[in-house]
Amino acid sequence: VNAVANAELPVAMARARGALLVAVLVVARGAASSVHVILTVADDLGYALAKSDAARDIATPAIDALRRDGVELLRHYAHYSCAPTRSSLLTGRQPLHVNVENSAPERSNPLDPVSGYAGPSLAMTLLAEKLQPTHATFHVGKWDLGYATANHTPLARGFDHSIGFFHHYNDAWTAAYDGLDCNATAVDGAWHHKPSNDDDDQQYFASADTETTDTTTTPYRDLWQDAAPSPRALDGATYEDDLFAQRAAAIVAQPRGRPLFLYYAPHLVHGPYQPPDDYLANFSDVNTTLRRKMCALVNKLDAAVGAVADAARSNASFWDRLAWIFLSDNGGPVVTGDGTGVGASNNYPLRGGKYSPLEGGIRVRAFVTGGLVPAPRRGTATAALSAVADWYATICALANVSAVDDKAAAASSGSTTAESSIPPVDSFDLWPAIVGDVVDPHQPQRAEVVIAATTRDRSAASGSGVGPEAIVLVT
Repeated sequence: VNAVANAELPVAMARARGALLVAVLVVARGAASSVHVILTVADDLGYALAKSDAARDIATPAIDALRRDGVELLRHYAHYSCAPTRSSLLTGRQPLHVNVENSAPERSNPLDPVSGYAGPSLAMTLLAEKLQPTHATFHVGKWDLGYATANHTPLARGFDHSIGFFHHYNDAWTAAYDGLDCNATAVDGAWHHKPSNDDDDQQYFASADTETTDTTTTPYRDLWQDAAPSPRALDGATYEDDLFAQRAAAIVAQPRGRPLFLYYAPHLVHGPYQPPDDYLANFSDVNTTLRRKMCALVNKLDAAVGAVADAARSNASFWDRLAWIFLSDNGGPVVTGDGTGVGASNNYPLRGGKYSPLEGGIRVRAFVTGGLVPAPRRGTATAALSAVADWYATICALANVSAVDDKAAAASSGSTTAESSIPPVDSFDLWPAIVGDVVDPHQPQRAEVVIAATTRDRSAASGSGVGPEAIVLVT
């Protein structure tokens, strides 16, 4: 753990000490039936780029304002790559128990229809499925949780509505994805679920322009609305994250009879680095092209988050009942994925970055804001150890639903080996630490975070895989 980064911890602990009585823990949750939740996951956002005073050449006024109105989590840990973090986040399991490979989300093994596909097992209950009976559930932005069949996509996993892309990335101006493996059993971002009485896993393929299985000519468009290709296809003049921010803001502003759960996962600031020209022009004094693009992308992310924040704050009754969680899915890339080139991000003062199990790859900026955070706690921080998996239990507690995964337990009943069983949820409720920084002796606390690395991932990060390994961070 980096000494410089940990210099923040005593200050945070001193500011939090004695702030609230334990009774506030209950009051701050409010009436569970009226709690709104926005869960925002920035993509590849470097530790030093999510805070203006840490990144002197990039201003993030909207994100800074939200953080100042909330509670920052100083020891918050993710996996060091996109898909494992997102799998952990929405299943409430540490990556070791759900997914440790950042593999192509169309990978599949038809011989194992439950767990043989990229992303979380179909036997696991995703967070949106938990909330769907009581909340209006929306997904906007990146998915990266599997899409080999329709059963792996947002509408089958608890979301009422969805607009976004399914793969690791796509073109920010056209939504094209050209990383197609022609031998894949499913086509990247380009299948339609066949509207018939066939088996649920039946599928056929369509290119950007015509229904065809020809994978050699046309890049596939990976932009989806609900269960079909998005009617708002990008034409090279519309920026994808503008579409996402506008949709997220409209969802927040829309009057509704049920509370809201919005999973807002911008493409920003993941590659390909394609910022709009007007944002790029703001950083003409940055000499390095790659770094200039990253600065512009972070600035654009701040504007997108700011648009959603404006919509949320415009309705006082909505804001007062809101818990808004913001985090990055991993550290920013300081080397390219194959370990051969220089990345554009900055995780100072942490060592390492995306694809690395060092602190710069796994310790991420995170905070909770919104009216549900008690006034005495706003602008403070907590040094409690936390992991992305913990948002599952935290949000379930806010919504007054059990975090126990009964579907997974039922699927595991009768299993004779650990390999054939579905691991249970291993998520901890962070709300007591957020609203009071009070240790409840009856409330389990996280003592460690397990970061699992595979041979495949370690080879990509360092050029020399040494086999599976696990790194345990203990308080």
